[in-house]
Parts: sequence; structure tokens; C-alpha cells
Amino acid sequence: GGSIGRSDRRLVINQSDREGCRPNPNRHDHPSTRGTVAHPAVADATRGVAGNVKHWSLLPPRRQAHHGGMARPSAQRHVVIVAYPDVQSLDVTGPLEVFAAANAAGATPAYATTVVSPAGGTLRTSSGLGLVADRSIADHHDPIDTLLVAGGDGTVGALADAELLRWVREAAGRSRRVTSVCSGAFVLAAAGLLDGRRATTHWSVCDLMAALHPAVEVDADRIYVRDGHVWTSAGVTAGMDLALALVEDDNDSALALEVARHLVLFAQRSGGQSQFSAQLAVRRAEQHLSAVRQSDPERPLGCAGIEGLVRGHEGRDLSERDPHRVD
Repeated sequence: GGSIGRSDRRLVINQSDREGCRPNPNRHDHPSTRGTVAHPAVADATRGVAGNVKHWSLLPPRRQAHHGGMARPSAQRHVVIVAYPDVQSLDVTGPLEVFAAANAAGATPAYATTVVSPAGGTLRTSSGLGLVADRSIADHHDPIDTLLVAGGDGTVGALADAELLRWVREAAGRSRRVTSVCSGAFVLAAAGLLDGRRATTHWSVCDLMAALHPAVEVDADRIYVRDGHVWTSAGVTAGMDLALALVEDDNDSALALEVARHLVLFAQRSGGQSQFSAQLAVRRAEQHLSAVRQSDPERPLGCAGIEGLVRGHEGRDLSERDPHRVD
């Protein structure tokens, strides 16, 4: 086979490679076939594979950007992802894949991603996966479009790293947008970047966030929260929801949908993170029942009444996105 390149959401085999630049095992002058004749079935199968490759779609289509006849802008959106030992690998790689897919789909300007860590080089994630940071925090002084702080088991160690907290605080000052995934919100809070703002984090530590940082308004049920230029997300895979929302905010919903389809993601996940937490689910149920009692004090709320309430909302999403929710 020849070299493979992508063009307009298809993989194509360059004709020059197929016919001249590389040896073709079906040609009689190829060293492996010299003096022999390729079996017709082999030749037919080879041509069939080459034809099918042209129709494989592995990446979203690269859209043609229009700039009124002007050249495509050379500027890039610089995304800096902060990692540290025992970080949750998906908090880092999930958003990275979303930004890479957005580039493939024609995001303008394109995203340029950099992973930084306190020491730079290779670090071990909480799953044992080795992750190589592009630079150390001490070596990064450039302007930042989006600062993203990852979370994970290593958050406790990150919070004890005074130099890391100082750098995050300073880097936020040269960032257009400040974000976090999962327990990375604790790093933002410790750096004083969430005071007076709404934020979220992994459902299992929302109460802890509220207790440690009373100046932060914790929204425990949201997949992600935007408060001005500061965005925070719930745990782990919610970082991809956050990154997808950032892509949509920077570009448009059509491009974000292309990225979501490629990565097999919900363009907008139904429900909040209470669906993953029994504790939050109970809290939400209590809120719904309280709202019903206030709106209709005479309505029976025994087993039959609750059953009727559930049946009346069966199949509906009772998250904040559903206009039919009780509260």
C-alpha cells in the first residue's frame, strides 16, 4: 500500500505512491515477486482493499473556513492543561481528544495544546499510566487562551504544593479563560480563583468543597458550570463535556456536533450528575416533593401520591434543562 492521507473526511491512497514511489508487491519487478506472476485473486483483493480505504471515515470532515477571501488566521488558541503526579488520566486526555477532533473538523483558530506539570517530563497518573508533560510550570510564561486544571487522586498533593498554587494564580491572570475538571476545582479554589463564583466538582466531594471554601457557591448537580470566564466541570468524563462546550463557545454548535459525533459523545448530556450519586438523587427527590407540597398542600404524598407524581413525569428529564420539571 502507499502512503495514506486524509482529505474531506476520507482516507485516500496517494496515486504517486501506489504507482511509483514505493515498491508494489503486485508488480513483476518487485524483489519478492521477480520471476513469478501474482495470483489474480491476490491482485483483485489488493485493488478491492485500496478502493474500500477511500471510503473509510475516521475523522470528522475538515470544514473550509471562510474569511472573506482573506488567508486563514495564523493565530492559535493556546490551551494549557495542568497535570501533576497521580492526576486522573482522563481529565487530561479527554479534553485533549476533544480539542484535537475540533482541529480536524476545522476549528478556527486551531487549538494548540500544552501539558505542563510542576517538574515537567514523565509523571505517573492515578491509573499507573505514564504521561509526558511538554514543559514544567517554571518554563511556561506565554499568554494562555484556556487554562485547564485537571483533577484526580493527586489533588491532595497538588494542594500542598505552594509553588504550583502560586503559578496557577499567576497563569490565570494571563489567561482568557480559566477552567477545571473534577477535583481540579479545589486547586482553583485554593488559588482564590473561585471566591464569589458558582462552581462544581466531582459529586463525591461537592460537600467537602462547600465546607472548605464557603465563599464558593457549589452547584452539586451540574455537569459543568460557567461563571463569567471561569468554567468548572464534574468528574472525569465530564471534562469532555466541558471541552465540547468550550469548542461550541469558540466556534458554533455545528462544529461541536461534528466533534461529538466523531467521539461518540452526547452533544448535551441529559440530566445532571445527581443521576450518578445516590445522595444527590435523594436530595433532588426531596426538593421535588417539597415543591409539590408547597404548590398543592392538599395533594396526598403517601405511596399512592408519590407513585402518581413519578408516573406523571415518567420519561422526562428532571434536570435544569427540562421545562417540565416540577421545580
